[in-house]
Amino acid sequence: MFTEETNVDLTPNPGLDNQFFHPETNYITTSGFQPPPNGNDPNAIIPDVDHNHLFPEILNPIDNILPLQQLFDNPTPSDNEANLEQSGIDSLTGETIFEIFSSLFSFFNNRRPEITASLANDTILNGGTNTDGITSDPTVSGFVTDDGNLENLNLQASLDTRRRNSFIDVSDALNPDGSFSLNIVDLEQLYGGALTEGEHTLYLRSIDDTGRASQVFSVDFELDRTLYGFVNMMERELGLINTETDDLVLVPLENIENYPGGRPQHVLISPDEQTVYVTTDASDTDSANLVALEVNGIDWSNNTADLTVLDSLTLEPVGTTSEYNVPTQVDPSQPIASWTQPANTQAHGTTWLPGSPYGYLTQWTDNKIRGFDRSTNQFLLGDSFEFGEASNQTHGVTFNPSGTVALGTGYYYDDDDIEVYSVDGNGNLNLQSFIELTSPEGNGAFTHYTVWVDDRYAFTASMQFGPTSLTPEGENIVGPSLWLLDTFEGTAERVVGTANTADESGIFRSPSDIGIAGDKLYVAEEDSLDDSFGDDGYISVYDISDINEPEFIKRLKPGEELPADFAIAHGLNVTPDEDSVYVASYA
Repeated sequence: MFTEETNVDLTPNPGLDNQFFHPETNYITTSGFQPPPNGNDPNAIIPDVDHNHLFPEILNPIDNILPLQQLFDNPTPSDNEANLEQSGIDSLTGETIFEIFSSLFSFFNNRRPEITASLANDTILNGGTNTDGITSDPTVSGFVTDDGNLENLNLQASLDTRRRNSFIDVSDALNPDGSFSLNIVDLEQLYGGALTEGEHTLYLRSIDDTGRASQVFSVDFELDRTLYGFVNMMERELGLINTETDDLVLVPLENIENYPGGRPQHVLISPDEQTVYVTTDASDTDSANLVALEVNGIDWSNNTADLTVLDSLTLEPVGTTSEYNVPTQVDPSQPIASWTQPANTQAHGTTWLPGSPYGYLTQWTDNKIRGFDRSTNQFLLGDSFEFGEASNQTHGVTFNPSGTVALGTGYYYDDDDIEVYSVDGNGNLNLQSFIELTSPEGNGAFTHYTVWVDDRYAFTASMQFGPTSLTPEGENIVGPSLWLLDTFEGTAERVVGTANTADESGIFRSPSDIGIAGDKLYVAEEDSLDDSFGDDGYISVYDISDINEPEFIKRLKPGEELPADFAIAHGLNVTPDEDSVYVASYA
């Protein structure tokens, strides 16, 4: 059902007044795109990976100096060793490094550890590799060598800072032969959250069982993720887009060997862009599944992709029916749309937990939240998280940047609160509280997505127009609105109300996905819950420099900034570098 993708170019233009904001759009269809892509600056470079080096030992009297006690932690020299000691200061950490110089017989048995490392997969756009240090997969692999017992080596790492107290023990990554590999999950744990686009430096050092420390080794890389995915539901195709060139590849899923079948619903791409996860719906003939596809290569010029099924996890068996409390219409403003009660299980709301290997999806048609480990492609312990009526019809749990709190939306009639979850180190969710969408004008209900501003604040948007038979007596339902959530205080504020026309400030059609790029909030407005379906679709843009008072910039309209037949603006994704927004529309 997805037939069209709209790419909104978000390149900042400080000289452009907000009220005259006209983003450049590219329209990507199954036959190509118009106009030709501009691409990114071809002159943007970073240091080549071959330039990674051991930092020379030079005297640097500042920073942290290890206590002289380290000298006495070394073994007493034997009779045939020269008792000569020479200290140097590591130029990165400021630590004193002591070396015991041996006699001719044992000099080479007293070298300190040495580290070599580089990017394991220096990717390029077609799925190959090169050595420019620009990659979508920041996995770093290397070796530690030492004359002593490798089992007693300690490996430490730090990301983007080289101060002594920033180094964290990563010895669990060391293999018996001294090899190691740190993937994006490890790097996000060092970083303290989701790894951002751009240039980074990984610093490594090792200490052996005698206390001798290696010099600090650095690996420079630039994280540049360019892969966006969507599904063409009725044709059962996976769509992949190169966000730097706007090239499009359509992959018939049922042509992939061992694909389990079923209509695709959602796509989730791993942070290193090496795996694509597809959810499929249950039916009378198909089970509901989570399918992991390995990306072996993409030939953008020939519209082909080499994908392999890694695993397929069954969510529900063939024929599993949905669970809904079906309302009836009680007010002309709010009909009951048939699409809101699909017959069989559907999986929606796919997300990643930052700094972990854990992904999540929600079975919108019941109350199950599924967690899985992408390092094993297995469900988390317990198979699913269920919280009674609280998790009924949840559409995704989205995590704050630090990965400590998740918000769940109620994607159904008269669901007027947001669930607040905590998450532990094993990826387990626990329901903590609710944030009610309430205002002096009434309550908001039927929410599709939340987007975090920071670790405290998030936005959500309510879709419902008026009351139904499920609305509690005496409660008023406000029209489509934008809400600011304060997770510290547990409150919601209606910061943007309902527009009566497409030219007014406010939310006009039911808002589905929302996304933040820079200081602007983008809202996909779909014509799906009123008394007609699919007449149009819009993308509204707000300045959120002041999150408490978003300012309406403009609404992109069919036949103007958008294609004339654009309708049901549903899926909205911001590229990791926040340069573009992709919006998927229904036919």
